[in-house]
Amino acid sequence: ADGPCASLGTLAYISCGFPALVRDADALLASGWRVRRQRAEAHVLFLGANHLETLCVFEREAPVGPDGAKQDAQEPPRSSANSERGQRARRARDPATSPRARRLAAARAAGRRRRPSG
Repeated sequence: ADGPCASLGTLAYISCGFPALVRDADALLASGWRVRRQRAEAHVLFLGANHLETLCVFEREAPVGPDGAKQDAQEPPRSSANSERGQRARRARDPATSPRARRLAAARAAGRRRRPSG
């Protein structure tokens, strides 16, 4: 493989429906790419569309450097599941502790304080 993309080691691919994923993944796999961690994610990017977009991250077995020599593919460091960023993301997804839930709870509490008892 030569050209401006020869040194790429990682490719994030978003398909435009399943037929496109099958067609393009076959070509990528045949040319030396592999699916990272053997997984893909389906997403609805366009509401009302009759298909899903699929995200796959492909890696080359051994990317080619600018000098033409093969380089070792390096995997980016994984973030710790217990990192502060990971904990914030989990709290934001939790319906009971999401920012919206906290705002609604605060509004309810403020409403209770304002109402006259009686």
